[in-house]
Amino acid sequence: METKILLTQYQDKPVMLVYEADKLVDIVFRDACSTVGNIYVGKVKNIVPNINAAFVELEDGLLTYYSMADEKPIFLNNKKNDKLTIGDDILVQIVKDGIKTKAPQVSSKLTLTGKYLVLTLEAGQIGISNKIKDSEQKKSLKGIIKKSISPSYGAIIRTNATEAGEDDIIRELTSLEESMTSILKYAIYRTTGYCLYQMEAGFSKEILGYCNSSLTSIITDDEVTYHSLRDYFSMYDPAIMDKLTLYQDDSYSLSAMYNIHRDLERATNKRVWLKSGAYLVIEQTEAMVVIDVNTGKSIGKQDKDKHFLDINLEAAKECAKQIRLRNLSGIIIIDFINMDSVEHKNMLIQSLKEHLAKDRIKTNYVDTTALGLVEITRKKERKSVKEVLEG
Repeated sequence: METKILLTQYQDKPVMLVYEADKLVDIVFRDACSTVGNIYVGKVKNIVPNINAAFVELEDGLLTYYSMADEKPIFLNNKKNDKLTIGDDILVQIVKDGIKTKAPQVSSKLTLTGKYLVLTLEAGQIGISNKIKDSEQKKSLKGIIKKSISPSYGAIIRTNATEAGEDDIIRELTSLEESMTSILKYAIYRTTGYCLYQMEAGFSKEILGYCNSSLTSIITDDEVTYHSLRDYFSMYDPAIMDKLTLYQDDSYSLSAMYNIHRDLERATNKRVWLKSGAYLVIEQTEAMVVIDVNTGKSIGKQDKDKHFLDINLEAAKECAKQIRLRNLSGIIIIDFINMDSVEHKNMLIQSLKEHLAKDRIKTNYVDTTALGLVEITRKKERKSVKEVLEG
């Protein structure tokens, strides 16, 4: 399945659109103020025992939220114990931007992301993407990492590694280790708020996730983005440069060619029509996302339960697509059309799980309630399309 990436501006916001087989599947807005991935020297300003958390100061007096559960602080000041106290200098990485009244979230679980690997501080722990199914391939990739990685580090093998040669994987591993070692070495000499590592701008990290044999082109109409990406990939992955194109046609814009305005408007509409005549109603609230499946104009000639099954199966596929496209996250509740057949209910859930498994962000089917409501959770990595455009 061919993958194409467009990089442009929409409502003065940088946006990346990903197409698979000419169908829009992902929309990623880049927050110019985002600091996710950056690594800082932080100072503990306050500890709140009842929520097992601390507030850590970074640059310009910015306070960030630090959960003390399952964290092993990387102390930069002399300590006689491992207890976090006010005034401690610790090394932290921003894992979530601040949203509304919530402070940015930081963690001591530092990671560095490459095309094939994510380097971690989990010494000796080698993980692998769930999307890699071949057991022999898993074994081979883990073997490459185990014989090459420093005892101080761990790694998560990304899906892209399945298309890489051993030399390429080891080269990236060495580069990531050198970067992490440098960060850890020089952190003790830096003052509060100092940024030791800054994520690359221009969607470079996001693009790395799509860098496989199916990626055919990266097209941008922004000259600054074009040159930024050329500089970045000339160092880290020269092969991608051949797929990068600067669109320069003043008579017909890139947005008009791909009807981006129409697609982004659809990605914020509450109602989504299905081919059968049924439709979804998608409501985003502060607490959760609710998706309601309605029969609408759909008319079935077969028995009622079979007709409802067909609508629900169509809706399951579209729900998974819309969750990914709109970047919905947190708790998601889907109210499918009620069915009497247990077999049909099982078929629906199995189909939904298969479609959710295609998502690049971790998405889990949790349960079906006594009222027949389907519960899903999806990891929050960035704001939804609606939050970006209407926030």
